[in-house]
Amino acid sequence: MNKELNMITEKYQYDKSIRKHAERYFDFHQRSSIHRKIETNEDVLLEKNGIENRLQTYKEVYPLISQDIIDIERSLARYEIAVGKVIQCPWNFSFSAQEVLNFITNISVYEEEISHFRMRHACQD
Repeated sequence: MNKELNMITEKYQYDKSIRKHAERYFDFHQRSSIHRKIETNEDVLLEKNGIENRLQTYKEVYPLISQDIIDIERSLARYEIAVGKVIQCPWNFSFSAQEVLNFITNISVYEEEISHFRMRHACQD
């Protein structure tokens, strides 16, 4: 593991800001189950594609209901768990330090998009 990746993992290993949706929507056993299923780079990318596809799909949905927002947030929660696994066990994956940092920053980007959905939902009523 290179030095830059090691610094990233040390910084974010216990950071709750990248796990807030995971802890909100899944209990310990559910999080552990999802965590166990993340074994390869493809699994991480699958969760990333999952949240991105949901965001894209719900951009075209009108009207939004509360369950739509919850669905997007649960997808983000799964992505947070996948990113957490990469941070906890970077030697199991072949991501570069920059890729891991991008995964982490994507969480806040997705949260921003979700806040736009919440605003849209509030304004359509």
